[in-house]
Amino acid sequence: HGPDLGWPEASSLADALIDTVSHLLVDLAAADANPPQALHGHFMFTEQVARDVHPRLTDWWLDEVAAGKVFANALVDPPAATGLPGVTARRDPRDPEAFLLTGTKQYSTGTLLADWTLVAAHDDAGAMQPLVVEVTGPGVEARDDWDGIGQRGTASGTTVYTDAPAPAWRRVDLERPAAAPGYPFLWLILAATQAGIAQRALDDFTEILRRRSRSYQHAASASPAHDPVLQHQLGAAAAQVRALRSV
Repeated sequence: HGPDLGWPEASSLADALIDTVSHLLVDLAAADANPPQALHGHFMFTEQVARDVHPRLTDWWLDEVAAGKVFANALVDPPAATGLPGVTARRDPRDPEAFLLTGTKQYSTGTLLADWTLVAAHDDAGAMQPLVVEVTGPGVEARDDWDGIGQRGTASGTTVYTDAPAPAWRRVDLERPAAAPGYPFLWLILAATQAGIAQRALDDFTEILRRRSRSYQHAASASPAHDPVLQHQLGAAAAQVRALRSV
């Protein structure tokens, strides 16, 4: 059982131990690089919302996180060549304080694994309306169809919305200065993920060298594990990984 990194007790990720968080993410990525990538939006936007000036949204979001709920994002429109429309937000005729979202998003990292997702939609006037939508709610279809290189376990597939409801108060202002603190955590998570991948490569390198029994005629040692040339390569790799973790 790891340390409690939830909210609102910590009130923001910055109040938790950043060193602890980053090392946990590196260790997680060393075991499986998919979860940190799938969760990067959760950490990033939670940090942003925790610093926002809209108490209703902030209190609700942090209560959801404290209850174990996960947030993701669906911000990327399909390329024009696909002919698929982006997501539009029109006022709900039954509730003027709510929107109905319709359209398609691609590269919706983490959405299939999340409870809530932040959708970048545009209203009739062309203004962006970044709204939080319940993933299992009406009018939402999250598809496990990601077929790009890598990230197969990050649930980065397509999300289709058909009159999916979202109250206006669940709008995350991505254009305010408050958005800025979220981005350093995004880079931290991506860097920690890469460091974890490097750690896993080093671990595999070490294990292969430890188990290898076959050497070559002009080797300095009968055992590859004791060969100074291979040890030098292993040491250089270990130093790079340690430097990554130290950053």
